[in-house]
Amino acid sequence: MTIRIEILMPGQMDADTRTRVQLVAAGLPEVRRTVISYDRKRATWYAGEMSAERVQAALREAGVAFQEVRTGLAPDSDAQLAAPPGERFRPIGR
Repeated sequence: MTIRIEILMPGQMDADTRTRVQLVAAGLPEVRRTVISYDRKRATWYAGEMSAERVQAALREAGVAFQEVRTGLAPDSDAQLAAPPGERFRPIGR
């Protein structure tokens, strides 16, 4: 099972905020992949079971301002983007 966590930002993320979001994700063992939207207004995490409250607390602790955190099951097409626990991502085609 893969959970999709969407983090909506109040505006475009600057480089510092983007780095903080990625570092927070790296520090949470449940998070398997982080995707920053092209317009830099949203980050999407793919994770094992994880509550929105835990995500919000981790972002607040890192000093990341966010507008909203949405969680839900990732559709099968998105679930394939997240690697199984303990597996590193491989480049596509290998």
